[in-house]
Amino acid sequence: MKPILSILVLSLVLISCGTSNKEYISGNFQKVVPGDTMINPSTLTAHHIQYRKASALSLSNDKMDYRVSKSIFNSKEAWLVEITFNNNPSPDSIFLSPSDLSYAGRRLSMDGAGYFMNVDMELNEMVASLKAMPGSHWEAEGDWTHTYDHGMFEIAIMNYFIKALPLKEGLKVSMPYHVFSSRGNWKHYWLDVIVDGKETVEANGKEYDTWVVQSLSQYDGGKTFWIADEVPYAVKIHSHGNTAWIYSGDL
Repeated sequence: MKPILSILVLSLVLISCGTSNKEYISGNFQKVVPGDTMINPSTLTAHHIQYRKASALSLSNDKMDYRVSKSIFNSKEAWLVEITFNNNPSPDSIFLSPSDLSYAGRRLSMDGAGYFMNVDMELNEMVASLKAMPGSHWEAEGDWTHTYDHGMFEIAIMNYFIKALPLKEGLKVSMPYHVFSSRGNWKHYWLDVIVDGKETVEANGKEYDTWVVQSLSQYDGGKTFWIADEVPYAVKIHSHGNTAWIYSGDL
């Protein structure tokens, strides 16, 4: 059986991608790449939390666990972000450089699709491989290398990078991320980030004073993040496909 999707996005599909918005051309504002002085990497701290799904179209009990911890990746210190959906035994593991929060690598087992994904990035060079699981009919195995002009952020966890910005009403910046095709094609996109203002949000029985932040690009259909000063994660994430994930407690 051949894979249905020819494009394999290096992002967690469940939370990172809304519907595509090909009519929108992003990259309209000041460019903020990893290493820019606007990024404050100290905003990311260790935590283990859970989001619950809230949708106007569904009464689903879906949940998403996020664990952020210090780790070692390719013999270097790194932040490890592990994302687990509905107690899946194989979390999505994303590694970030502690110095600038840039994308350092990824380890992902797509049990349903039948393949392993390994990604490493160093000095702006990204090396990716897709390997079939034993007994799988996955046919798009391969190894690819691509060099960018600068580091990249990971679209699946953009809330952490947005949190690292000097948030204020009216702030508008563009942040880089990447898409990888199973046929060896690479694409670089910009995510436009716009701070609308302040809003009080209730989550897990507590009120948070949050920044309301819009994100837009032609690949990612767009999301709204509610970012509080006192916690390192988004209190609420709403995709433009009418699905919201709300912080529901520490683990």
